[in-house]
Amino acid sequence: MRVCWNKMFYNLVIPYFILAFIKAAGYIFHHLSDGQWLWSCLAILGGFHRLHDASGCSNLWFVYTLILIRFIYQAFPRKHLMLSLISIAGTIIYNHADMELAWAVTNVLIALPFFMLGNALNAMGGGRDLGRKDTNHEQWAMDTRFFIKHGFHLLQQLL
Repeated sequence: MRVCWNKMFYNLVIPYFILAFIKAAGYIFHHLSDGQWLWSCLAILGGFHRLHDASGCSNLWFVYTLILIRFIYQAFPRKHLMLSLISIAGTIIYNHADMELAWAVTNVLIALPFFMLGNALNAMGGGRDLGRKDTNHEQWAMDTRFFIKHGFHLLQQLL
């Protein structure tokens, strides 16, 4: 577990902060006198695209989202299905609430169920050849049969 946290820290967290602060450096230095630089730093630390019209993580939202998803996945190893259902419910509520939050946490709501499903299929060996370039029609048929055959078993495992 410790290796996973170290890898996440060195491969995602540190590069995110370096790139985000480099990207926002011009904005931060330009607004040192009026205090907007603080909003920019808070936006980067919190994963906001923009905060109070200050530059945030902007297009690095994906990295921040991945950090949060990896943290959730590692921190709650036995709650993946429950978290996926909560995430789907949160996405539906967010969609109907008519809010506009440019925040990485809202991106997590959408991406988390797909991440959990991909990891569950990978653990079962279901995604073994889907990325190969030489995958032919027969391979796709085999994978489709695999998903149908093991889908119920996967659902039972997740519950």
